[in-house]
Amino acid sequence: MEVLRSLGKDCSEIARSENEKVLDFMRHVGVTAWPILYSVWQSRRDSAHRDLTRYYVDSVDDPTFVLERHCVRAPVDGSETGDERSDQSMEVKDEEETQWKHYVHITLCAAHDADMDRVAASLDVLGTRLNIPDWSTTLLFPFLSIALWPEIEQRAKLQGGSTFGEGRSHVYSLRNKTSGDTNGSPSTTTSALPSEYRVLNLAPSDAGVINSHWKYGGSERTLDYLTRNIEQAFDGGAVGIFVSSSQHQDESSCSASGHVPQRSTDGSHQAAEQGHGTLVAWGICTTYGGIGMVQTLPEYQRQGLACAVILKLSQGIHSQALQVFCCIEADNAASISCFQKAGFTKEANGELQWFHYFPANCTPVSSS
Repeated sequence: MEVLRSLGKDCSEIARSENEKVLDFMRHVGVTAWPILYSVWQSRRDSAHRDLTRYYVDSVDDPTFVLERHCVRAPVDGSETGDERSDQSMEVKDEEETQWKHYVHITLCAAHDADMDRVAASLDVLGTRLNIPDWSTTLLFPFLSIALWPEIEQRAKLQGGSTFGEGRSHVYSLRNKTSGDTNGSPSTTTSALPSEYRVLNLAPSDAGVINSHWKYGGSERTLDYLTRNIEQAFDGGAVGIFVSSSQHQDESSCSASGHVPQRSTDGSHQAAEQGHGTLVAWGICTTYGGIGMVQTLPEYQRQGLACAVILKLSQGIHSQALQVFCCIEADNAASISCFQKAGFTKEANGELQWFHYFPANCTPVSSS
């Protein structure tokens, strides 16, 4: 995590030996730090993610606050980190693609009992010295704790832009049944699915089907988002259940446990349907590290497919030594029930929401 910086006198990079202190702090904080810990893991395995992401902490020895800044796309000015905003970023106004192309994600992590005056002071330092957040561009604060919401909302309003929130959710996670610690192991005893179903890793060509059914999908932007998620997924990080008219048996007996069979990622979705059947249920490890987009087509519901998807994803995430968790919107009783059946429990201090900011020269565009 060489890019982790301190908000010290010169904002210099923290030595490798000091990084572990900040990582320990985030592990102790828990829920609100999980997306940043996942991002750190991504940075270590993906140079493209690393080049577009920076992490900042208010103090190495006594941290209270960590911020991640991630550019959705490489800056058009060619700078490696995106610390300098391109003058071209807002040339074309009121066009959805232009706004989302320059979207910057700001993820915040603070202890649930953090001194909010100190958090505010840290944000002041970031704004004054490094222009972070840059309120002249489009911003998304994903996974924003309700405790931090008033601070960010107040700062956004002072900029004169437009804001809206969506996805009021709560975090659920797998915990060790004996110790109660987070990152419990997923079950490996779930019974096999009927022989007509196959559990496979998703291919990028499956993104179109998911995009057409996803609550927030339906646009070229969301299609691109889903495609990239699937392309970058680790084994078991983006899975689907396919049904075929032929009663062939999967080499893993279509079990909801064990390794997820690989499939080719080239060719069209039509070819994928011919070779593997029709995609009827799916789920993805999202960009913030949680299980998301779990969905089953209506005509295939109540057969345990969603629970099988959740288990596969849980096993894949756990195999990477990552925290297994999800964010569920408060009114989604079906998802809450399904995840609870899979062993997930509601996290204290896990209430959050996605916060969008558009500068004054932009028309707000909902992600839905």
